Amino acid sequence: ANVIDIGLFDGSGHGLGSTSATPTGVGLIAVASVATLFHMSLLQTVVVVGMLFAGYLGMWRLASLYPTARARIAALVVYAAVPLPARLLAGGHWSALACYAAAPWSLHLLRRIAGIDTSGSRHDSEVEHYVVVPRSRLVRRAAQLALLTSVAVAFAPAFALLLVGMAALVALATVLCGGRT
Repeated sequence: ANVIDIGLFDGSGHGLGSTSATPTGVGLIAVASVATLFHMSLLQTVVVVGMLFAGYLGMWRLASLYPTARARIAALVVYAAVPLPARLLAGGHWSALACYAAAPWSLHLLRRIAGIDTSGSRHDSEVEHYVVVPRSRLVRRAAQLALLTSVAVAFAPAFALLLVGMAALVALATVLCGGRT
């Protein structure tokens, strides 16, 4: 028995003759299994560990808003020290782990779409600057967010609600701080 049983790797409940719909994530797992030469346990390990590191890397990118490296490191350490990933791994909650990995990337892209950027200098009194995003960058960031959302929703449909909540909070914060929406 696997310690982490996420349901998508064992094929339970899906296949020929099943009356339930097959999640889109199963198709993505099938395509990804080619990279591990169809060793599903290796793919499971790579994906689970990869999602943890993807979440950490996403938090590092989100923390790029801070002008100093110390602040970025502190944000990363706090995100990594939260006991949530350990509980998700222990319980085998695939969808929550996918949300944990995708949330910082989504929030980073949402703030970039909103035009919230760092000043780049730690001597500035005002840390955040609202910049006008060129249309080509806006389209590229929106496409990146759409791709990230579609992959996350394939494994965790509730991520769509999380994304809507994050977008509403970014919009509200932008309006309250006197930026543009």
